[in-house]
Amino acid sequence: MKKFILFLFTASIFLSCNKKTDEEDLSSTSVTILLLNQQGQNLLNPSSNLNEYNIQAFIIKNGVETLFNDPTSRHPKGFLIGKTNTNQETLLLFSFDAFGKDTEFSTSLIKLGSYGMDTVKCQRATTGNYTRVMKVWYNGILKFDRSVEKSDPIFTIIK
Repeated sequence: MKKFILFLFTASIFLSCNKKTDEEDLSSTSVTILLLNQQGQNLLNPSSNLNEYNIQAFIIKNGVETLFNDPTSRHPKGFLIGKTNTNQETLLLFSFDAFGKDTEFSTSLIKLGSYGMDTVKCQRATTGNYTRVMKVWYNGILKFDRSVEKSDPIFTIIK
């Protein structure tokens, strides 16, 4: 009986250990963008014309631009539209190369419907199995620097 109780105790310790989920890994390799028009209106609001059907994400790898399409992924288009804790719709763009961790930088293109194509470049740092975005440039302008801001990458773009 003592061995059985010891077994249950040991098993409960192993089962209670937390393993990082894919969602936790994604949050550290993604960029959150609030898209506003010149009047300050959210372009991702359901009543606006930007939505998941007219937004496309591309990855640039070895100089080749490729539309992100991974039907096996939870986010097959490489981005998702969600709400922040302030209830504003934002675009969550994933730093694509981070999954392979083969380069320090990743460059993505994001086509925002009729608003045109923009470039998002991320610098990442990997420690062990953990990768996080350290800096983000949007159309060549530094928008996030983890050495200055300790939060996850989030910034506003005016279209």
